[in-house]
Amino acid sequence: MQRVPAVLKTRADHERVKDLFMEGRLSAQDRSRALGKWRSLLQGRWRWEFDKELDSEDDASSGEGYRVRKEVDDETGDVKRVIQEKRVEDPGARIFRMGFTVEEVEKVISEMEERHG
Repeated sequence: MQRVPAVLKTRADHERVKDLFMEGRLSAQDRSRALGKWRSLLQGRWRWEFDKELDSEDDASSGEGYRVRKEVDDETGDVKRVIQEKRVEDPGARIFRMGFTVEEVEKVISEMEERHG
C-alpha cells in the first residue's frame, strides 16, 4: 500500500494521489485522507471581504455567504463599529494557482466518493 503525503504541493501531487486512490492502492485511512486533500482545495478557495458597515447586528444580511464582525477598541474594549463581510471566491487560492477549475475538482471528488463507497 502507498501512503498519502502530509502535504500535496502541486497539481501533479494531487493527481498522483487520485490515481493511487482510483487504482485501489491506498489503505482505508489514506483513502479518507486523499479525499480530504481534494475537498480542501474547494474549501480553501474562499476569503472574506468588507461588504458594509452596520448600525446593529440586526441589519445584517442572512445566509452562509455573510458574517458579522465587531471591531473593538483595544484600550477600552468598546465596540468601535460592526461590519458585515461577504464570502467571495479568491482568484489567488491554491486551487487556481495549481491550474484546477472548480468543476474539475468537483468531478474528481465525485468520482472518488463513488469509488470510496
